[in-house]
Amino acid sequence: MSRLALIGIALGLLVACSGGGDDNGNGNGNGNGNGDCVEKLAGCDAPICVGNYVRSCSEDGLHYVYNLCYGQTCKNGLCQPAACTEPGKAVCTGPTSYELCVESMTQMATKECAAGTSCIGGGCVATECTAGAKECGWQTVLTCNADGKGWEPAECGADQLCDPVSKGCIDIDPFCLDNPLGARCQDLEVALHCEPTGRLVPAECGKNEVCVDGFCQPKACGVTYEGSGPGVDVVGGDNGGPVDDLLDLASVEIEETVTIDLPPKDIPPLEKPAKAWVTITGGNFDGQKMTFTSGKNANYVFKDKDLQISMAKGQYLLELHFQGIEEGVVGSFSSDEPGSVAVAILFNDGTTDQTQIQWKYTSVAFNAVLDQFDPPGGRAIGTFSGTLEDGTGGPSLELTDGFFDVPRKE
Repeated sequence: MSRLALIGIALGLLVACSGGGDDNGNGNGNGNGNGDCVEKLAGCDAPICVGNYVRSCSEDGLHYVYNLCYGQTCKNGLCQPAACTEPGKAVCTGPTSYELCVESMTQMATKECAAGTSCIGGGCVATECTAGAKECGWQTVLTCNADGKGWEPAECGADQLCDPVSKGCIDIDPFCLDNPLGARCQDLEVALHCEPTGRLVPAECGKNEVCVDGFCQPKACGVTYEGSGPGVDVVGGDNGGPVDDLLDLASVEIEETVTIDLPPKDIPPLEKPAKAWVTITGGNFDGQKMTFTSGKNANYVFKDKDLQISMAKGQYLLELHFQGIEEGVVGSFSSDEPGSVAVAILFNDGTTDQTQIQWKYTSVAFNAVLDQFDPPGGRAIGTFSGTLEDGTGGPSLELTDGFFDVPRKE
């Protein structure tokens, strides 16, 4: 190829990435008229809220950075305390009314069902129905009873949702189970977002957009985008580099194309998602299944022979301590049959000042089964239940159907 032809290509590419901004308002008015790319992204003056994410810009202004406020809510570009912690959850408050934790977690909105419908299991369904018909409530399958004048609710498992298509319980996507309201890139053209129910929903990026960190953004001039999955690598853009690179290219004679076989990337296997939940009754809890969404791991303190299982959901924190246990030991432990291993269950509901009292609730009775206790890098798996007393003098709590399957860190 001649040098003249190369210079022509270089100048053509330079023209393509200069001039006016893109048409969707994501550029800053200095891309080209067709919106092929932008020199800098718009909205970089200060962080803003995008859903429940704080969006800011990289230092070079060539890609957005998103930080999720899950457990809190995004207001005025900052993560701030939330009004509710289970986005999308609907709770019936009357025969035809319910309260909904909005996706932004800014409020518990009061809603009314439409005429001719009733609220059951967190869903509004027709008062009269066809026997055997099914509908979805909040993580609940509703089945019309035999006389067609009522619905029977059946809760899905703690790691399941009611699928609006099949009207049955299906497993929550593993990514969404570990990253509620999370987002990731399927590839450069498709973003994946977790709905409040736990469904992972795809969204195609626009013609002149690319997926970065789970969100579609305008393509920046002179930037190379690589990869897929939870993140996309942004490489090469230094806002001026394209000019230098193309001028260098224009001064080189290209005689042949050389293909280099690179070794496959050493990509580690995906880690099994951590799971933890428990049903809580008493105080402010009425038989609620709490699925923990963060901080799920196990650590072992050799000096104290203490296996600590941690889990959290917003302001709610729970720890189990298998005290006096030897490395790798498994088995059943109960306060009814005391032995060398005691189990302490500790819980905070966010209503107390932890500088004054470390744990609001502590166990006075327990039953726990440790099924798996691997070395670091493995898993800790088991079940638990117990009675917890309020150290501030309030009512006690009953924990039932507790389960954990978490990675062991230390």
